[in-house]
Amino acid sequence: MLPKIPEKLLNFQHLIEKLYNDDDTFKAVYEDYLTCLDAFEFWAQSNLDNASARRNEYAELVAELEEELTQILNEGDCEKTID
Repeated sequence: MLPKIPEKLLNFQHLIEKLYNDDDTFKAVYEDYLTCLDAFEFWAQSNLDNASARRNEYAELVAELEEELTQILNEGDCEKTID
């Protein structure tokens, strides 16, 4: 079953579905991204003392994973166009 696709990545929906089902490395990175995104959203709404630090940590992780996914998806999109 395919997990959610954040709005930022909806343009790649078809490619995400294909890679998620066919590529274990992509699947692992994508699942890490979704986990970090959920954690970021949790800490963004938290009033705990350490929320600001955690929010910043997860924002950085989300950005790094998003960049990695975007690169993979752009390469996959180019390969699809070339084929």
